Formats: sequence, structure tokens, C-alpha cells
Amino acid sequence: MPDERPGIEVMSCDGQSGVREFEAPNEAIQQRNVLVPIAAEFPLDQAARAHQRLAASHVLGKIVLRAAGLIAPRR
Repeated sequence: MPDERPGIEVMSCDGQSGVREFEAPNEAIQQRNVLVPIAAEFPLDQAARAHQRLAASHVLGKIVLRAAGLIAPRR
């Protein structure tokens, strides 16, 4: 388990995949309006820069690669 951080609750889930195994996390997401932090966004043609960012330091959040015309922009 990661170190405790103020304002962050960690929920452990079984590593098995299946409908029943996703019920608990799905319930938590629905009840708490879980947001996924995004650390950085890169166009798909700059995937190498995204990998450099990952290699350069610990990233808090997700690195997103955007494929033009396929994914709606973040609001």
C-alpha cells in the first residue's frame, strides 16, 4: 500500500478480472465522483516526449496521448 496522504483514501481491490470483481470499484466511483488526475497531455505524434516525461520523474497522475479526431478534448 502507498503511504497515507491527507484527503486521499486508498481502496484495495482484488486483481482478478470479472463482473463481480469490478462491482466494488464501480460502486466507489459512482458514489464519490472519482476524478482521475491528469499530469500531462501530448499529441500522439509526441509519444516520445511523453515517455521522456515518465522517465524524468515520478508522475502524479496519468499521462494522456491524444489522437486527433478520435478523442473529445478534456473539459
